[in-house]
Amino acid sequence: MALRHQVTVGGLLFTFTISLVGVAAFVSANNLLFLLFAALLSTLLVSGFVSRLSLSGLELDFVLPEHISARARTSARILIRNSKSWMPSFSIHLAGSPDTGMSSVVYFPSIPRNATVEEGVEVLFTRRGIYRENSFQFSTRFPFGFTERRIRVRLRRE
Repeated sequence: MALRHQVTVGGLLFTFTISLVGVAAFVSANNLLFLLFAALLSTLLVSGFVSRLSLSGLELDFVLPEHISARARTSARILIRNSKSWMPSFSIHLAGSPDTGMSSVVYFPSIPRNATVEEGVEVLFTRRGIYRENSFQFSTRFPFGFTERRIRVRLRRE
């Protein structure tokens, strides 16, 4: 499971604002600007910490029907368990790779602590045979949208 992140346009603008306030604080030696600079930096740090914490502790199960036909849409279920005992996960997007047969992105606004959330999806397998190494990706922009954090999860079953 590799954690990746990408800076969004809002994150670039916020970083640019932090830079401007920081330069202004050092040039003018104004204590109020230093206080604002510290608050902006701490907001950026808290955002990164909370988004990483929101993705941690998530477990995925992909339940398929017993019989599946190739090139025919089939209903499946996704079960996501939040194993954190004290914090819910917010604004989670789940996307599947082409190998999973799942073409859409599923959005979970909130996954309560110590709970399992179930969502139905349609899957389409293009060929017959065994599918291995199913890869899914959790992503979130929570809480402020400065970065998009992604974590890839692999199911080791057929």
